[in-house]
Amino acid sequence: MRIGDLVRCTFQPSVSRVENDCAMPMEHHIKGEIGIITEIRDGHEFRQFSVLFTHLGYTHSLSDSGFELVSRELSDEDLEKVQGGMSEKSFDNWRRRIINEGW
Repeated sequence: MRIGDLVRCTFQPSVSRVENDCAMPMEHHIKGEIGIITEIRDGHEFRQFSVLFTHLGYTHSLSDSGFELVSRELSDEDLEKVQGGMSEKSFDNWRRRIINEGW
């Protein structure tokens, strides 16, 4: 996996983040949703991937067991979840901007 890859979430977290040592409930349904890897960090036991779900305006940190790589050819259903159903060239430009400037 690398930054910019499209992935489909295969896991529904119950916690979105930890604040003041308290687990905050998950506000979004992300299982089955398409996202883009925006950051990769090496954790203590496994790598952590920040996945941006553009249509939700939300980024969640997942291990590689929480998502699967989506092929370059998306189905009609997948295209409906991608912001604007962009052409490959437009998507590459958008992906470059998101990676360089952040969401």
